[in-house]
Amino acid sequence: SPMRSISENSLVAMDFSGQKSRVIENPTEALSVAVEEGLAWRKKGCLRLATHGSPTASSQSSATNMAIHRS
Repeated sequence: SPMRSISENSLVAMDFSGQKSRVIENPTEALSVAVEEGLAWRKKGCLRLATHGSPTASSQSSATNMAIHRS
């Protein structure tokens, strides 16, 4: 098996969902937390794309900006 670097071995799973961050010792818990955070992040990312990435939203905002500048 290839040699693993010390830094790679010292990586730990962190839980940032609470008030204080904590290191997760249980590998199965670490995996489930990672999946949950990934899903939450993906949902946020999709919402962000839906609002900013759609051509209708950007054209509306530029129209309102022009109206504000004219007045």
